[in-house]
Amino acid sequence: MPKIELKNVYKIFGEDPQSVLPLVQNGATKEEILEETKHTVGLDNVSISVEEGETFV
Repeated sequence: MPKIELKNVYKIFGEDPQSVLPLVQNGATKEEILEETKHTVGLDNVSISVEEGETFV
Protein backbone atom coordinates (compact mmCIF):
# COMPACT_ATOMS: atom_id res chain seq x y z
CA MET A 1 0.00 0.00 0.00
CA PRO A 2 1.42 3.43 -0.97
CA LYS A 3 2.32 5.95 1.73
CA ILE A 4 1.25 8.79 -0.56
CA GLU A 5 -1.16 8.44 -3.44
CA LEU A 6 -2.65 11.09 -5.71
CA LYS A 7 -5.18 10.16 -8.37
CA ASN A 8 -6.58 12.23 -11.22
CA VAL A 9 -5.21 15.60 -10.10
CA TYR A 10 -5.90 18.71 -12.17
CA LYS A 11 -4.53 22.23 -11.64
CA ILE A 12 -5.89 25.03 -13.80
CA PHE A 13 -4.80 28.65 -13.37
CA GLY A 14 -7.19 31.48 -14.14
CA GLU A 15 -10.26 33.33 -12.88
CA ASP A 16 -12.70 30.40 -13.04
CA PRO A 17 -10.85 27.05 -13.20
CA GLN A 18 -13.98 24.98 -12.48
CA SER A 19 -15.59 26.20 -15.70
CA VAL A 20 -12.56 25.03 -17.71
CA LEU A 21 -12.24 21.56 -16.16
CA PRO A 22 -14.79 19.92 -18.53
CA LEU A 23 -12.80 21.18 -21.54
CA VAL A 24 -9.63 19.59 -20.16
CA GLN A 25 -11.40 16.34 -19.33
CA ASN A 26 -12.85 16.18 -22.84
CA GLY A 27 -9.44 16.41 -24.49
CA ALA A 28 -8.93 20.07 -25.36
CA THR A 29 -5.25 20.95 -25.69
CA LYS A 30 -3.46 23.41 -23.42
CA GLU A 31 -3.12 25.77 -26.36
CA GLU A 32 -6.86 25.61 -27.19
CA ILE A 33 -7.80 26.25 -23.57
CA LEU A 34 -5.44 29.21 -23.26
CA GLU A 35 -6.69 30.75 -26.51
CA GLU A 36 -10.40 30.19 -25.78
CA THR A 37 -10.55 30.83 -22.01
CA LYS A 38 -7.31 32.62 -20.98
CA HIS A 39 -6.70 29.82 -18.45
CA THR A 40 -3.49 27.79 -18.16
CA VAL A 41 -3.45 24.04 -17.50
CA GLY A 42 -0.72 23.13 -15.02
CA LEU A 43 -1.65 19.51 -14.29
CA ASP A 44 -3.84 17.31 -16.46
CA ASN A 45 -5.08 14.07 -14.86
CA VAL A 46 -1.87 13.35 -12.93
CA SER A 47 -1.64 10.24 -10.74
CA ILE A 48 1.31 9.14 -8.58
CA SER A 49 1.96 6.56 -5.88
CA VAL A 50 4.91 6.77 -3.50
CA GLU A 51 5.87 3.69 -1.53
CA GLU A 52 7.57 3.81 1.86
CA GLY A 53 11.26 4.56 1.45
CA GLU A 54 10.94 6.02 -2.05
CA THR A 55 12.17 9.53 -2.80
CA PHE A 56 10.90 11.63 -5.70
CA VAL A 57 12.52 14.85 -6.82
